[in-house]
Amino acid sequence: MALELLSIAGSIRIYNMKRRFLQYVCLALFITMVPGWLDAFELEITAGVNGMSFHPDKTRSHTEAGDEFGPYPYGIANFTFSHEFNGSLSFILNIERDNILQNSLNFRLASRSDRFRFEFGPFLGMTDSVETPNAGIIGELELTFPGIFYVSISGSSALGTQIDFLSANHRETAGVKAGFWLGNLILSFNANYKNLTRQKDEYLVVSDTLTRFGGCLDFYAKNSKVNGNIIAGYQIYSRDYRRGKSLETSDELSMWFAGGQLNWQVSNPLKLILGLEVPVYITPVKPMKVTENFLLMTKLYTGFAYTFR
Repeated sequence: MALELLSIAGSIRIYNMKRRFLQYVCLALFITMVPGWLDAFELEITAGVNGMSFHPDKTRSHTEAGDEFGPYPYGIANFTFSHEFNGSLSFILNIERDNILQNSLNFRLASRSDRFRFEFGPFLGMTDSVETPNAGIIGELELTFPGIFYVSISGSSALGTQIDFLSANHRETAGVKAGFWLGNLILSFNANYKNLTRQKDEYLVVSDTLTRFGGCLDFYAKNSKVNGNIIAGYQIYSRDYRRGKSLETSDELSMWFAGGQLNWQVSNPLKLILGLEVPVYITPVKPMKVTENFLLMTKLYTGFAYTFR
């Protein structure tokens, strides 16, 4: 009996030693693999202001109030953290604040093959007021022929619109884009739609909508530290005020715009970003009026991108 107990005790000690050994091996692997995990991580942060914005707290249209639509400095920001596990799988975490959807967060898994790229994941959205966020799904599908052309479709939508899932507010987006390689240039055309419908109070529903059509010319050079793009296009920006189930009043204006973004690769991991979008010509739908200081409705942002190598 004593010999059996000694044998069992010895087996337990050997098992514990093996388990500790495996734990040490796992810890060593974790420590040695962390630098590899950090490799290919990219962080991008931009912030700025967009003067072409309806006041988020306004409860009466400019048409009803009889005042002019003027520049409102709405703070915008974008935080993107991404990592590529291998050549075909990656994740993207994005936190964004803009003048249409206000505050949103999304997490997407992306899969890429020789011709296709697919992104899909959940998102949360919240207005500037402290409230329960609304949830939805976001995704994008892209078909690419490298060096020739690519086309993509994207979209997002809040869930449970009719049953007030988490929030009475509703967000949705849609977009299509096509691009063509022209040597060191990429010429692309796009159409995008954004909408946020929010319950301001028990009786008032406010809906902001932005529809844009534009073109973009990306430029880059193999040995240059500077690249970027030039954009131009046309947009329709509107806000509807509904009380009950009927449309009470609305504001709408269209605008031609131009601008671009400049990227400067300061060092191997660090890139500086500067972007600008200027209104060229604004046309309000009467009787709405727009101030003459329309250049103050410029969108301006700056930031950086850092790649962990």
